[in-house]
Amino acid sequence: MNAYDTVLFDFGHTLVDLRASDDALRQVYTRIRNHLTSLGYRGIPSVADMVRTVARRIDQLIDESYRGTSLEELDITDLFGQVYREIGISLPQKDIFDIVVMEHEALSAAMVVADGVKETLTALKKVGYRLGVVSNMTNLPEMMRRDLARLELLQYFDVTVFSSATGIRKPHPRIYQVALNGVQSVPTRTVFVGDRIREDVRGPQSLGMRAVLSHQFRQEELDGSRPEKVIQDITEIVGFMELVNSA
Repeated sequence: MNAYDTVLFDFGHTLVDLRASDDALRQVYTRIRNHLTSLGYRGIPSVADMVRTVARRIDQLIDESYRGTSLEELDITDLFGQVYREIGISLPQKDIFDIVVMEHEALSAAMVVADGVKETLTALKKVGYRLGVVSNMTNLPEMMRRDLARLELLQYFDVTVFSSATGIRKPHPRIYQVALNGVQSVPTRTVFVGDRIREDVRGPQSLGMRAVLSHQFRQEELDGSRPEKVIQDITEIVGFMELVNSA
């Protein structure tokens, strides 16, 4: 029996590159503006102004929250409602939800599966590893799972855990434990792979997992942390798992 039977992955900049497109954002906000107009709302800003006062404002609030000390995840529908009220548009919950779904299309269009990901996941599943995703995401979990399915990745995972569903973010211990419970594994039999020091190295290590830091897209400084390995390509995980299970 392998000493390590589970591999948990971060999502963005680990399995998927996020190449944001201004054109996609403008297209989505054109749809949103037309949708609000069709519902009878008046005084709606131009598309350019909506990108600036809504999309950029939401990004700002999310960034500020993630730089803070709280590990409580934001409610994306509450956030959208707040920002639309700031520009003088008060929306009922149903309309907010519809807009959240439409706005998500801009993020979805920016997702590109990293080279070697499917080959790596296929190899790990063939050996029998339990696989999971543990990701900090304000976006609705059902939308994220739909994206995973569209990208032909969902089939590989035994569990997918997003902070928008748990209400708390990495490196809070509970979000990792939700994933471990989902695959019926324990920290001492688990390897975590991600691109962030705090969330994907120190957080998992604090529970007893082994952590691998990915530099494939983002290159965070180690800052005194000691991941088990720093990889430049996701395909290196297959050899790493062979190594730790042969020790």
